[in-house]
Amino acid sequence: MKKLLLAFLCLSFCGLQAQTIQDSIAIATAPWRVLSSADGVTVRQMAFPVLYGAPQTISIVETRLTGGRRVGIAVTGQGKTVGATADSVGALAAVNGSYFDMKRFNSVCCLKVDGQVVDTTETQELSLRVTGAILADGRKLRIMPWNRQTELGDRRRRGTLLASGPLLLCGGRPCDLTGCDSGFVATRHPRTAIATMGNGKLLFVAIDGRAPGHAGG
Repeated sequence: MKKLLLAFLCLSFCGLQAQTIQDSIAIATAPWRVLSSADGVTVRQMAFPVLYGAPQTISIVETRLTGGRRVGIAVTGQGKTVGATADSVGALAAVNGSYFDMKRFNSVCCLKVDGQVVDTTETQELSLRVTGAILADGRKLRIMPWNRQTELGDRRRRGTLLASGPLLLCGGRPCDLTGCDSGFVATRHPRTAIATMGNGKLLFVAIDGRAPGHAGG
């Protein structure tokens, strides 16, 4: 049975155009196109003429961790693409995760594998955007708040942990983004996110960007 590969980067809503009731209705009622649906994994996509004040293209992967499906964080190096990494571990679906150094090909956020520290979170990342982390251990996945104190005190010995952010929701409640760098929050970029739902669903979300007239980010 193939695994469901997970790498993590939290989505940040663009502060230049706050979400409106009309945006929420548009997302909920849109005729989402099903690109594929197999092995318990469904991929949907929608191109919105206007959403959050700009054209947007959004893709969503939906699954449940049942039927032998597993979730994990794949650690790679040397600039290997998401697709190549997914193929190398036999993943059904994958999304890129967290923040990394393009020259050294290492994470600039905390990365721990079975209790062993691979990378620590750089100070500037904590003040800029890193307020969350994800822990994946086969059939279990947990999203949690994160800061320097949490990182220094973490003693987990199982699973792979990756810090990132900003964290948007925790326990179904919106998180405070005022501690993050306003320039990062308010600047449009491609964004990816992951969400665990109360009904057991797991969502990967990818918002395209930097494509004028097609994807504002």
